[in-house]
Amino acid sequence: MTDKKYTEDELKELSIEEANTVLSEEQFEHWAELHNKKLEEQAEENWKNIQEDNEEAIDTLVKASKDELIEEIEVMGAILKINVSLNKKQKELFSKIQKLQKRADKSKDDETRLAKLDEMEQNIYEFLGEICVDYSSADWRSRFEDIGLTAIMQVTKKIMDAYSEKVKDKQGKVKKFRE
Repeated sequence: MTDKKYTEDELKELSIEEANTVLSEEQFEHWAELHNKKLEEQAEENWKNIQEDNEEAIDTLVKASKDELIEEIEVMGAILKINVSLNKKQKELFSKIQKLQKRADKSKDDETRLAKLDEMEQNIYEFLGEICVDYSSADWRSRFEDIGLTAIMQVTKKIMDAYSEKVKDKQGKVKKFRE
C-alpha cells in the first residue's frame, strides 16, 4: 500500500489486483465506486444496444412488405404469385399431403391407394388455393382436374421449391443480422 494520491483517471485504469495491492482502504473504496459505476455504465450501454437491435429486428419483421412475402414463379407458362410465408393451416395442409402420399405409396390395396390419392389431390387444390394470391382452390381444380394428379403434383413441387429457396434466403439474412 502506498500513500500516493491517484487521480480518478489513474484509478479507473487499475485492475482489481493492482487496486488491492497499491491502494489504501479509503482509496480502494473510491476505486470500487468508480469501477462499479463504470460496469453499470457498460451494462446500461450493452442493454441499450440489445434493445436497439431487438427493435430493429422487430421492425424488420413487422414492416416486411407484402412483396417480400410473395414470390413470383412460372408454372406451365403462367406467372403465379405465391405467398411464401406459410401460416399454420397451410403448413398443416402440406404436411397432410405428404402423409397421404406416403400412405398411398405404402398401400397394397388399389382401392385404398386410389382413395388416398384422391384425398391427396383434393388437399393439393386446397393448399394451392391457400398459398396462391391469384387463384382459389376452385380455380386450381378447374385448371388441372382434366390434366391429372401427376401434373398438379409437379406444380406443387415447383411452388414448394420456390418456397424453400425463399426461406433459405430469409434465413441467410437473419443469420447475417445476428452476426
